Amino acid sequence: NIYDSKDTTQTEYAIDVAAGAYHTLVLKSDGTVWTTGYNGYGQLGTGTTQSETEFKQVTGIPEKVIAITANVHTSYALTESGKVYGWGYNGKGQLGLNNTTSYKEPTYLGIDNAIDVAAGGNYTIVLKQDGTLWATGNNENGELGINNTATQKTFVQVVDEQGTGKLSNIKSISAGANTTYAITTTGEMYGWGYNGYGQLGNGTTTNIYLPRKVLSLDNIVDVAVENGTIVAVNKQGEVYASGYNGYGNLGNNTTQDSTKFEKVIEKIDTTTTDTETTETPTYLTGVKSVTAGLNYVIATKEDGTAITWGINSYAQSSNGTTTNNLLPVALKYSQDQDKIDKIISISAGDGTTVVAREDGKVWTIGKNNYGQLGDSSVSSKKEFVCISKPILLFEETPIRIKGIGNTKNAQVNMSQGFNLLYNKVDNTDFTYEIKNTKVATVDKTTGKITSVKKGKTSLTVTDKISGQTTSADVYVLGADDITFPQILSNNYATLTLKSNGEIWSYGYNGYGQLGCLLYTSDA
Repeated sequence: NIYDSKDTTQTEYAIDVAAGAYHTLVLKSDGTVWTTGYNGYGQLGTGTTQSETEFKQVTGIPEKVIAITANVHTSYALTESGKVYGWGYNGKGQLGLNNTTSYKEPTYLGIDNAIDVAAGGNYTIVLKQDGTLWATGNNENGELGINNTATQKTFVQVVDEQGTGKLSNIKSISAGANTTYAITTTGEMYGWGYNGYGQLGNGTTTNIYLPRKVLSLDNIVDVAVENGTIVAVNKQGEVYASGYNGYGNLGNNTTQDSTKFEKVIEKIDTTTTDTETTETPTYLTGVKSVTAGLNYVIATKEDGTAITWGINSYAQSSNGTTTNNLLPVALKYSQDQDKIDKIISISAGDGTTVVAREDGKVWTIGKNNYGQLGDSSVSSKKEFVCISKPILLFEETPIRIKGIGNTKNAQVNMSQGFNLLYNKVDNTDFTYEIKNTKVATVDKTTGKITSVKKGKTSLTVTDKISGQTTSADVYVLGADDITFPQILSNNYATLTLKSNGEIWSYGYNGYGQLGCLLYTSDA
C-alpha cells in the first residue's frame, strides 16, 4: 500500500528507505523526505553541503513523494503525479539536465508519468507507466542499454533486444554500479551493461550493450544488483545469484565467482560416517524481495523477517562479528536478541543497513562515519539502534504553583518521535515522582501536584511501557509573588530577579550591561 493522499480510507501504509554510499533517505507516510549523513555534493537536499548526523527534512518538492532511491552521492524522489526529482552529484549527467553541475536542492528532471526510478553508479533509469525505460548518465559499459557506450546528459529511451525498437512491457527495474536489470510483466528478466564477473548470467564475462533476456530464469518477481553480483527472486520464493563472490556474495558457502545463476543456499547439513562426510544443502525459499548493498545482500522473507549474506566488515549482519557470511544469517536486533520482524522496507548501502518496521520505527546498523545511521553520532554500530524513540514533553515548563496548599495537574504529552507512520502514542502508562517533597508533593499515578512551601524542586515522569522519561522544574510561589527568584552572573556582571518581578544588577558596567543609564560599575 504505497502512500496515496487521494485515498481517505488509508490508516496504515508503507514507506520507503534508501541508502547511498554515506547518506540515508527516509520517506515518511505523509509524503515528506528526510535525509542524514555525508553531504559533500548536496545529496541531502538541504541547500548546503554540510553533513548531518540527525535527519533533516528535504523541502522544495511541491507535492507528496511516494518513492525514493539513492546511489553513491545522488538522491531521487518520485512524486504521486509521476514526476521525478533529483539532487546531489551530477558529474556524469545522471540527473539528465544536460549539464554536469551538482545540485544541493531537489530539482525537477523533466520526467513525467514515471512509476519507478533506479539509481546506478553514476547513471539513472526511469520506468514510465507505459512500460518503457529512459536512461541518462554514465555509459562506459553499456549500462544505459542504447547499443553504444556514449555517456548521456539527457534522458534517452532504452532499446530492445534487437536494437531496432524500444524495450517495453517492463514492470520493475534495478541498477548497480554499471549493470542494469529489468523484469517484464510476464516475469522475464533482461540484463545489460558491465559483465566482468559474469553477473549477467550468460556464461561469459563480456559486456552487453543491449538488453539481453536471461534464458535460465523465469517467473521473476524481484532483482537486486550489486557492483558485480546479481540476485533474483522468483514467484516461488527461490533465490538465484550470479557474478562476483569474493565475500560470499552468492550465498553458496564459497568465494568462487560464477557466470551462471545458481540457487542461494540457506544452510548445509553435514552427515559423517566411518567412511565419508556428506554435505546436503537446503536451498533458500520463502523470500519475497531482495536488496543489495556494497558486496552484501539482504532478503526479506514472507514472514516479515530478513536474512543477509556477504561482506560484514562493519558488523551490519548483527551477528556479533565482522566475519563475512558465506551463507545467510538471520538479521537480529543484536547477536543474542530476537530476529527483526514485521519489516516493511529495508535498504543496504556501503556497510550501512536501514530497516523500517510496520510500527513505523526505523532501526539502523553498521558504518556511520558521516552520521548516516541518524543516531546523532558518527560512531559505527554493531547492534541495531532505534532512531524512533518516543518523546515525552511537559505542556508547561517550568511548572509554577502560586500559594501554599494549592494544586496543579502536570500535563504531559507523548509523541512517536521520528516515526514514519504515526505521530502520537496511543498507549501510555505514566508514573510521577517529585524530588523534594518538602517543597511539593505529587500523586504518582495522576500527576496532581500540591504545593507545601515556597521553593524549587523537580518533577520526573516515566512512561512504564516505553521506558522514556523526562523532567521539569516546579516553582512554588508565594500568594503575592509574580515569579520565582533567579540569579545570573557572566563576565563580571550579575543580575538578580526578585519574586516581586524586580530586576537588580551589580558589577562591571563598561557597556551599560547593568541597565541603569550609567556606564560606571556598581558594587
